[in-house]
Amino acid sequence: MVWGNLVAFPFMVGLSFFIEGPERIVSSLQNISLPTVLAILYIVYLSTHVGYGIWGYLLNSYATAAVVPFTLLIPVIGFVSAALILNEPLPFWKIGASIFVMVGLVFNLLEKYILKAARRLKPKVKSTPS
Repeated sequence: MVWGNLVAFPFMVGLSFFIEGPERIVSSLQNISLPTVLAILYIVYLSTHVGYGIWGYLLNSYATAAVVPFTLLIPVIGFVSAALILNEPLPFWKIGASIFVMVGLVFNLLEKYILKAARRLKPKVKSTPS
């Protein structure tokens, strides 16, 4: 999966040259700061390799159907961590979307228990012979 980044790289460079222009790219590279380099290294190496390592471990250890629904939490974790760590605003629509995603995830995980409980609550209708 990581090899896909090699395919995207030339296209992204070409698009960057088209949109930004070579002067802006050269200026950005000349004025790069240490925090920027560290952030790039973190994203490229640490988070990607650790993330894929954990993902591979989970897929080897558990059924795919049990692991994949948790990917729905990625934007929720992003919203919350950005609000807590970076003091970014957390508007109502993001809170609502997060709740919606989490309710869907809970229903997905507990679906058989919810349906079993609903069947128990449903009144049984006696059929009368005609």
